[in-house]
Parts: sequence; C-alpha cells; structure tokens
Amino acid sequence: MHTVLVPLDGSALAMQALPHARLVARQLEARIVLVHVVLETEIRSLLKQDVGLPAYTGISYATVWQREEEIYARLRQQGEGYLHQIASDLEAEGFAVQVDVHFGAPAPCIIESASAHAATLIVMATHGYGGLRRWALGSVTDRVVQSSPVPVLVVRGHRHVLRNPATPPQLKRILVPLDGSALAEQALPLACMLAEVAHADLHLFQAVFPISGALYPSELLTSPDVEPEALLMSICHNTTTYLEYVASTLHHPCYSMSVGTTVGHPAEAILIEAKQQHADLIVMVTHGYGGIQRWTLGSVADKVLHATTTPILIIRAHTEEVTHALDDAIQTTA
Repeated sequence: MHTVLVPLDGSALAMQALPHARLVARQLEARIVLVHVVLETEIRSLLKQDVGLPAYTGISYATVWQREEEIYARLRQQGEGYLHQIASDLEAEGFAVQVDVHFGAPAPCIIESASAHAATLIVMATHGYGGLRRWALGSVTDRVVQSSPVPVLVVRGHRHVLRNPATPPQLKRILVPLDGSALAEQALPLACMLAEVAHADLHLFQAVFPISGALYPSELLTSPDVEPEALLMSICHNTTTYLEYVASTLHHPCYSMSVGTTVGHPAEAILIEAKQQHADLIVMVTHGYGGIQRWTLGSVADKVLHATTTPILIIRAHTEEVTHALDDAIQTTA
C-alpha cells in the first residue's frame, strides 16, 4: 500500500500541505501518516523552567531522569493529541491515518519516520515560522529534499491562505523538465504513474541554452562556418526530436502527451513554462549530469524549488539506476 507522509509543526502554514496530501493519497489510494517533531530546545526549556510538569502533591522527582521522562511523556501526549485532531478529519473523509511523534531535529526525524513507515512520498510546506514549538520549515524542507531517499512534494505556503482553501488543488497538467540525460529521466516513472491515476496531461519540456562559444565549443570548432542561429535551430530541432521520442515511448490511453522546447536558462525557462502551461505540478530530479548541452539539475531544481509557486515533486536521482529509468517508465505505462 502506498504511504503519504505529512510533517506538521503546529502552524497553519504547515497545514497547507494537507490538501495536496489528500489529493495525492486519494489518487494513489494511499494511507496518510502525520508526523510531528518535538524540538530538543523545547525539552531543555521545560527542564530548566519546570514549565508544563504535572503537579502531583506529595510526589517529588528523585532524579533529573524522572523529570525528563515526565516531560517527554507530556510532550508526546500533546503531540499525539494535536495530530489526532487532524487525523479525525481525514478519517471522516475515508483516509486511513496514522500519527507519529518524534523528538529531535526535524529533518532527520522526518527521514527516519519516512523510512519506518515505508513512505512512498513526503508532502510538506516550504516554510512555517512560529515560536519555540514551531519549525523553520523553509530550511527543514531544504534538508529533507537534499537527504530524502523518497520523493518530496513541496508546496509553497502562504500566510493569507486558510487551512481549508475554497478551491482544492487539482492535478490536471504535469510538467516534467528534462535535460537529455538518463538521470533526468528518472522523474518519468512517478510522473507517468500520477498522470495515469489522475488522468492528467503530461508535458515534457527542455530548455536549450542560448548560443555561446563557452557552452558549445565542440560544435563551433568542428563547424566554424555554421552561423550561430543555424546551430541553435539544429540543437532545438534535435531536442524536440528527443522529447517526441520519449513521449512516444510513454504513450498511454489514460493521459495525453505534449512536448515543449525553448531557448533560455533552465530554471527561468521552467518557471515560465509552468505558468504558460498552467501546470498543477512540476516533477523533476535533483540532478542530471551530462555534456555541455546538459544542465546541472541539482542547482536547477534548487532554483525552481525556491522560486516557483507551483507545487514541485523532487526526486533524488540515483546513478546506479541510470540505464533503467526510461525502461521503468515504459513498463509503467505499458
């Protein structure tokens, strides 16, 4: 069974990940695991001030350890109570829900929880600032994206958005940026699966760098008489041919395919394409190394992650799976 993990820090901003978690969990028929991390700073503060300790008349703490145990138990109970309140709403909608409370640094605890529950996907907001008991979800999200072995769906949080937005998110059009490398193609299996279950359109896209001798030295040296405009047209044509080939191998009756090529710097081009295509989701890997015409998708994904208002699904690329990525996508859609 698929599992969607949703980290929550007690803030309304973090709650903005829930509509997207509902959407994906419903499409994948997945259970939802809600995870909350209690910060060590909070525990130390309570130990120092004895704030929140239950008052048991006539009972004294024999050791600091006993005091810590009492605080841990109280904070776990509070965390579980917070998560159970949210879980009850989800269960009323028909979702299977579990709650999980951890103590420590948020990012490692989220990764640990994802591993323990065999999560298919982590869904979280980009930030959620608050007081002592809140995480700085912007930096936490970055760390989770960088270290998570499972895909991470990142939703941009907005302070003015209510917990239950009037218009729930939809999944009608998925944008998949590629760079011509097998590493970048590792985004395809999950993108195809989501497109299939949601009957969403799948749009494959690649940006071609503007012509410069630094970016295309081999082509310019071997063909010194070729005009830059002609060379650029040739590169764009080859890129479109590549995308069309990939699209032809992924054809599926449950979704339509389209391709797009543009000249520009990758991160900026992806942001523009997402808006022009009215994409509901961007699916891309964290990196994809190749030749001079390829991007370094780690930095591109990072730039897109921090600039886009479109939900983005980040997948960690694995070099050992390079030769299998496109084959897996083809089998997924067969």
